[in-house]
Amino acid sequence: MAIEQYKCQWGQTWTDVVMNTYGTMDLYVKFMNDNAVTPNSLPYSNQSVIFDSALLNDETTTALINNNDIVYSTGVNSAIPSQPQPVSTYQQTQPQATYTASNPSGEIVLTIAAIASNPGGTIIGVQKGINPLLPSKYNANMTTGVITLLGGEILAYKETLFVTWSLPATTT
Repeated sequence: MAIEQYKCQWGQTWTDVVMNTYGTMDLYVKFMNDNAVTPNSLPYSNQSVIFDSALLNDETTTALINNNDIVYSTGVNSAIPSQPQPVSTYQQTQPQATYTASNPSGEIVLTIAAIASNPGGTIIGVQKGINPLLPSKYNANMTTGVITLLGGEILAYKETLFVTWSLPATTT
């Protein structure tokens, strides 16, 4: 065992961090267990996590990542930047919600009541299970809280969707 530390960067998801540490998603569950985190508890800027570098089976990928300063960052998480926000703007911490499909046939149109109760924000990220969805794979109505999956995406029975959004910024 060769335990090493990795500092998460702003904008990363756990998927991004696993790709930067192990270079493959094969050890995603091990990483989550070792760091006592879940897919809906997103990393924060400079959060320290551990990984077992002895399990790296593709040194080429690791060398490529390290030697070229590659940082996987899909930018879909609710991480708080390490830099201070401008004094004139105040933004609340990004809220998160989960939705689990209850229709045995699957679901495409979902209503997240928490989004509708705070209209005017923007979706930061939608994650289906452990996979972040690209913005082209969903449409969100921030007034009604309705998220429509696009491009053949279906939330299967008992599958969970994780949604992170921002509240409107207010000027002080």
